[in-house]
Amino acid sequence: MQLAEGVLLVLDAAGTPFNRIWCCFEISMCMLEKDSDGARRLKFDVVTICHKRPSLIAEGLPGLDSTRHFPLPLLERGFELDIAKAVATRAEDKRRILNRIAGKEASELDTTEVPEEHATFDMVNLSLRNLFAEAAMPQSYRTSRETGKDMCRALMVDPERKVMLLNFGYNSHVDASAAARALSMSSPAGLLTLELRFKESKQLESASALAGPLGSLRALQRLVLDFAECEQLLEISSLVDPLASLKMLQFLHLNFSWCQQVADLSALGEALGELTALTHLELNFWWCPQIDGSCVSALFGHSFESLTALQHLDLDFSGHFFF
Repeated sequence: MQLAEGVLLVLDAAGTPFNRIWCCFEISMCMLEKDSDGARRLKFDVVTICHKRPSLIAEGLPGLDSTRHFPLPLLERGFELDIAKAVATRAEDKRRILNRIAGKEASELDTTEVPEEHATFDMVNLSLRNLFAEAAMPQSYRTSRETGKDMCRALMVDPERKVMLLNFGYNSHVDASAAARALSMSSPAGLLTLELRFKESKQLESASALAGPLGSLRALQRLVLDFAECEQLLEISSLVDPLASLKMLQFLHLNFSWCQQVADLSALGEALGELTALTHLELNFWWCPQIDGSCVSALFGHSFESLTALQHLDLDFSGHFFF
């Protein structure tokens, strides 16, 4: 494990590893091993076979096409995971493993009764429930089978979470209220990284529902908002005030490529000018036909003089002919 960079969990259709103590032990070691900064050292990915093809949840890569086809019922099984209830062929194996997860010394593994509850058990369970809930919530909205509230509740359980990655892309049912509900119910004030992706969300007309939840995340340091190919998106001005309030933000990626209704960028420029801690800024307005030279001038007229910490700037206005 010291040489490994990550762990791949292979699930069958029944989610058998969720109930087997040796599998839970290996998962727990992945969740518990920390790097020098106190962050989890090992990545944790999950794969299964669906319709004779692999479906993968890869940590840090919420936009994978295969994730969108991961079986929703199997993801929901992950919400119920409880390592203390896992089974073993031999009772002594379960006692030793749970005592080891609870931090007992080697000499105590056989002599100490396993606690019914332990903070480490809870931490492992919560970390895994969050991983499966992040992958499941967009699918839940996409299928229109659920409202997504169960997924929000699953995400609520970890007040210490620092990263949230949600991909609602390629969705004909979802609007911004789905993501807003998730943020309102499940994002702690100390969240540092947030990625929301809505690529090709056909019904998305406004981002206004995101304004309140987004503006409350004052500790946020990294933000990705991807609205690529949301052809019905009419306005982005509602994002201005919440963006301007994120004074700790260091990394910002905004993707409005092929948003054919987006036009006024002046208010966005004013908001960017407030983000004086920014070191990395990416703006993508590829092939937005309503944007002309005056729009770009309005954006640049406000933004960059105050951004003295900026080290990386990536602007994409491809498809326009005003330069």
